[in-house]
Amino acid sequence: MKKLLIVSPHFPPINAPDMQRVRLALPYLRAHGWEPTVLAIAPDSIEGGRARSVLEKTYPADIRVVRVPGLSPR
Repeated sequence: MKKLLIVSPHFPPINAPDMQRVRLALPYLRAHGWEPTVLAIAPDSIEGGRARSVLEKTYPADIRVVRVPGLSPR
């Protein structure tokens, strides 16, 4: 299986427009032979981000999501 790294700073549980395409594509990537890993900023490092835990239930639970701390807004 081919590996794919997706960089999506505002990945769920943060509700932001830039993550919607990634979230919706994840189930189809595996069906086409790709093993996706998502690289995202930790929710507590996103200034003004609205966390919605329900969004975490809208993509496959076994997708690997790596969350890293972001830079301080200051």
